[in-house]
Amino acid sequence: MLNFTIETLNLSRQYGKLTAVDNLNLKVPFSSVYGFLGPNGAGKTTTIRMLLGLIRPTQGQVQLFETPLENNPITLLGRMGALVESPSLYPHLTGYENLEVTRRLTRAKREQITRVLSIVKMEQDAHRRVREYSHGMRQRLALALALLSEPELLILDEPTNGLDPSGIREMRECKRQGLLHTLR
Repeated sequence: MLNFTIETLNLSRQYGKLTAVDNLNLKVPFSSVYGFLGPNGAGKTTTIRMLLGLIRPTQGQVQLFETPLENNPITLLGRMGALVESPSLYPHLTGYENLEVTRRLTRAKREQITRVLSIVKMEQDAHRRVREYSHGMRQRLALALALLSEPELLILDEPTNGLDPSGIREMRECKRQGLLHTLR
């Protein structure tokens, strides 16, 4: 029997008369990598936001780890890491301090901060204030935040946005080396 990390059942989202997502039936098996491809406005980010419980579907259902999201959202979302659109960071804190705040909230191990900073190659900039970061550096820090609790499911919405060509190559290399265990 095939088990699914993500499953949607007739998932739809409307904004007034605009249908952003229309009866999406999606099955993403455990231990797989799944990519959403499509033009701007196709509903990719809206779907991701519904998967994360950030917005409610107009109709349909989201199941994560074979459990309906509405049954136990806190537990299910605690097993996930995500990066959606523009990262929410504390600009007056350093990158390390941003990670420490999230580490305490998620009860991740302290050594995870060093690990994720290494993965995203931010060790040297970790003690600079985030307000001094470029867009690409903020994107890297947001990815580190998503990885901090060693999630079972990692959802990334355009994770290479704002990264320079070497950052994009490094992100791909992380995946090849198994450092990003997407949809374990």
